[in-house]
Amino acid sequence: MKWDRKRELRRAFDAPMPGGKREFLARIGKKEAGFGRLLAVQFYYMQKSTWVLNILLFLGTVGSGRMLNIWESRRNLGILLLWLPFWSLLLFREELRCGIYRMEELERSCAYSALEVLVSRLFWTGVLQLLLLGASGILLADTAEEWLAILIYFPVPWLASSLLSLLAIPACGRQQALWCCIGVSALVSVLLAAAVELCPQIYEAGYLAGWLAAAVCLAALNGVQIRKFRKNMEESIWSLQ
Repeated sequence: MKWDRKRELRRAFDAPMPGGKREFLARIGKKEAGFGRLLAVQFYYMQKSTWVLNILLFLGTVGSGRMLNIWESRRNLGILLLWLPFWSLLLFREELRCGIYRMEELERSCAYSALEVLVSRLFWTGVLQLLLLGASGILLADTAEEWLAILIYFPVPWLASSLLSLLAIPACGRQQALWCCIGVSALVSVLLAAAVELCPQIYEAGYLAGWLAAAVCLAALNGVQIRKFRKNMEESIWSLQ
């Protein structure tokens, strides 16, 4: 009798065999969300102030470079580099917006993973800053050698500020992360100002290879730190707190 009841219950409440994701989406008529669509959505989702501040910072950098005559005095080139740490600040400002306004849960409810959303934001802000970096080189350089030098000098403060921000954010928490990034950018700018006063010779053409090596090392360290963020996304600053 007991086994008969179990068989009857199994027949009455037997769950269907689980199907795959693609089969399920095919049955309900929904197309799988592509990453290209996410990029298009994020383009319109980004704050207008992010675009405006990037353009203003670009204009300030180029205007200062023109006034300082950076190729007549390499010390003035060092002064111009004081702008660059704040470029990376704008990159983090957009990335940290969801944490500041406590929108992570809403963001996680969309059809894309948290990593995909993160990469899509980095894509647009990063592409904008790379374009502005190249444009600043064109506007400030009169020769191909000067343009190449700008593409070597400019990334070093940007990458240094980015690396220190990536290290500081987990210790600060999402709510205070933006202030940490502001402090890091200001610190890197102060250190660059001290370098201009104490050892201005490092901005001479003879030290260009050293700047290139520093840019490569900083880029590699940034990559390592970003990889750590990716692997520990659920436990680190990207998780809900």
